[in-house]
Amino acid sequence: MRKNVILPRGTHYFVITGIVLATALLGSWFASLGIASDWYESLGKPSWIPGSPVIGFIWTAIYILTAIAAIVFWELRKRIAHARLASVLFLMNAALNAGWPLVFFVFHSIKGGFFVAFALALTVISLIWMLWKPARLAAWLLVPYVLWGFFSVVMNYAIAFLNG
Repeated sequence: MRKNVILPRGTHYFVITGIVLATALLGSWFASLGIASDWYESLGKPSWIPGSPVIGFIWTAIYILTAIAAIVFWELRKRIAHARLASVLFLMNAALNAGWPLVFFVFHSIKGGFFVAFALALTVISLIWMLWKPARLAAWLLVPYVLWGFFSVVMNYAIAFLNG
């Protein structure tokens, strides 16, 4: 028999923030390993790819918006038909988010990075679709993420194209 776990009220604020922060820190660490390498510097990159400070600012904003979206979702989860699936998608998104810099920068797999970036963007689209009616604010908060996600897919594809 399964027992419901009762957590103190408001615990989800800390858990969600912790997951998002851990994702950001892990992904940033993986990215820093690769950006500092000769491998990344040697890659052909399109001129329109933003610099590291711009990318860092964008990701910081996305992490903040994602944390807020996840908190809004969690508070409204009883109104959401597939709340467990949405929870799994949020967690898959965090894993893919931290996994992309691992695959791209650490494993030096440009094509693998493309597929991870594409899967990451699909998790965000799925979340927006699932949350649109029952938690519209959460869905709107994820829109910048999906826009950046598909731009990231295009950047990754361009790097793959330029580097054969």
